Amino acid sequence: MELITQVAKSAEQWCEDNGKTEYDELNKCILDYLRHPKYSSIKWTLIMGKLSEFVDYAKTQPYHNRILKYIDGSVDAVVNNIPMDLGHLAATTIGYTKQTFVFVPNFWTGWVGDLATGMADIDATKNIAIEILFFIRK
Repeated sequence: MELITQVAKSAEQWCEDNGKTEYDELNKCILDYLRHPKYSSIKWTLIMGKLSEFVDYAKTQPYHNRILKYIDGSVDAVVNNIPMDLGHLAATTIGYTKQTFVFVPNFWTGWVGDLATGMADIDATKNIAIEILFFIRK
């Protein structure tokens, strides 16, 4: 939590220095930073929008190297003895709070998107298993 607090304080100062006075702008800075290692490809940009300029600033801060392993998926953060994927949590939070998505309907964000991804993963695994069995039987 100490690292998240450092990110939040840094985002507050950056927003103040850059004239970002709305509370949702501050939230976007923090959530974008937490999601950036795993959720910043063109696909995710089309879904959640462009990353905040704060992300580039945050990468220069002392906390960046310490928090990176928790937001890039290398290590789960543990909060109240519960492992958390902070990058995924941030992306899902954006899904629940963002009102308009350019190319994706709102209902595909959040848990419905997770369900669809899970179903696609299961289908892909099933197809690989079928191909392996077919190959073995040849």
